[in-house]
Amino acid sequence: MLIENNQILALDLANGELTTLADLPGQAKLQLADLLDDQHLLLTGQLDLSENEPDSDYVVLDELPTHFNGEGTVNKLRTHLFSYDLSTKELTDLAFDQYLHVHDFALSQDHHQLLFAGDVYHTKRPVQPSLYQLNLKSGTTTQIYGPNHVDVSTSLFFNQAFFLNNQPFLFGMEGQTLGYNTNPQFYRLNGHAPELVAAWDHSLGCWVGSDQAMVPGNVSQVVDGKYYFCSTITDHAELFVFDGQTIKPFFKFAGTIAAFQIKTPADFYLIGAEPNQTQHLYHVKDGQLLDLYAPNADLLSEKYVAPVKQIDFVATGQSHQHGWLLYPKDFDPQKFYPGLLEIHGGPKTAFGPVFFHEMQVLASQGYFVFFCNPHGSDGQGHAYADIAGHWGENDYADLMKFTDAVLAQTPQLDHARLGVLGGSYGGYMTNWIIGHTHRFQAACSQRSIANELSHAFVSDIGPDDNFFEDQASLRDNPLQMWNHSPLKFAYNVKTPTLFINSDEDYRCPIDEGLQMLHALLWYGVPARMCVFHGENHELSRSGKPAHRIRRLQEIINWFNQYLAA
Repeated sequence: MLIENNQILALDLANGELTTLADLPGQAKLQLADLLDDQHLLLTGQLDLSENEPDSDYVVLDELPTHFNGEGTVNKLRTHLFSYDLSTKELTDLAFDQYLHVHDFALSQDHHQLLFAGDVYHTKRPVQPSLYQLNLKSGTTTQIYGPNHVDVSTSLFFNQAFFLNNQPFLFGMEGQTLGYNTNPQFYRLNGHAPELVAAWDHSLGCWVGSDQAMVPGNVSQVVDGKYYFCSTITDHAELFVFDGQTIKPFFKFAGTIAAFQIKTPADFYLIGAEPNQTQHLYHVKDGQLLDLYAPNADLLSEKYVAPVKQIDFVATGQSHQHGWLLYPKDFDPQKFYPGLLEIHGGPKTAFGPVFFHEMQVLASQGYFVFFCNPHGSDGQGHAYADIAGHWGENDYADLMKFTDAVLAQTPQLDHARLGVLGGSYGGYMTNWIIGHTHRFQAACSQRSIANELSHAFVSDIGPDDNFFEDQASLRDNPLQMWNHSPLKFAYNVKTPTLFINSDEDYRCPIDEGLQMLHALLWYGVPARMCVFHGENHELSRSGKPAHRIRRLQEIINWFNQYLAA
């Protein structure tokens, strides 16, 4: 069963025929969420509570957030849950208030209870939503926890409420949030204070970056009274299982996991990427990993794919870490080659040894490419990820120590031809690096942050994120925010820098890149910006193919201009 063009359709899997079951009312963006019973569907839909005229050439903005990356204007838009009766053709809005906005929801196994995270707001959305329980039999909704009490869901990261044997649980954070670098824990929801059941110091989901992971998938699944979930471990993803009391390892995997589907604990499927590979479809049967489908096998067989070489180094605090090095195509040990330091976004994400198209393209163009997981990265617990109030400190030192290690272990890497590039937090660090060292001869800063003071009030994440990152605010020590802004150090930049931005990026808006571009041009530093129209923060991962190709060509041309022999 599916919904398309406001029609409920049934697909016959035997012959592929579609049958129209019902025509839905004109509710915008209705989507099938679940089956409540044989006659009732659970739908999601979006209400527009604005006063804007249809097809008008203006929009009124009067609340936070006004925009969200990938969605555009979200001012006065509210997501509701609906019940649809197939027999009576009646659509029922399950929201108790038209200004309620639902983030995430979970249905009990008996389909009698609905747990959902949501907010009722008119001006500013709470940082942490309320948690509600809806009795589908009586239609009554009860607030379990008010706003900013438990971190049950955010728009960016995975925290979840779920049922095990009709008992509600929360995989999130209770009490005062520790910010976006905090890892969730398991709580039993009993109507009073959440009861901590099992501690966990890793994230939910796979946060190992890749620009070749286009299949959206699930991070968890409830099967036979157990909660199976994916978690990031250092530089790869693994599956675990929670039975309501304890967490146990379920399946070890050396790469990334984008989605999984469990039939039984001994029989399940996953979409993932092993080291040096793109995504494959796997079948795990009785503990054996069977490769079912490799969609890019033929294409990659005709291309140079640089194998990853592990580079060990000692990070700040004597932490033993490792990164990776890709060798250039047609490598000759008697020659010298330029090198590029890649920095991931987040900062609470991670790099791993899986196939990364951008890096492979650069290696095929004759560059060493090296990358690691500095302080602030995911997969190594809260203590390693927590750099709040210290951006540009231990993370910067780690990247420099890693660069030193790569140079020491790679005699063919030319010290005088080094470049640095990254996007999002990686763009922030690129901006920071060029203002603190002149060891790099060229840079490419993508979808970056330049000014913590301005970014706080233009990003879709909102001021709370920047205030937490800097452990400061406009009221409390704004100088701390300026001290952690790369723009403050733009006068010190000598490195020719390419900026890449998208005009619909609401996460790290184009204004941030423009501030650095203008500053560098003002101080006489060679700089260039390429702006992609109609793209957002996801340009490098899911942008239009022509734009992604042009982006890579811009990067190649820039580094070739300044790092060529």
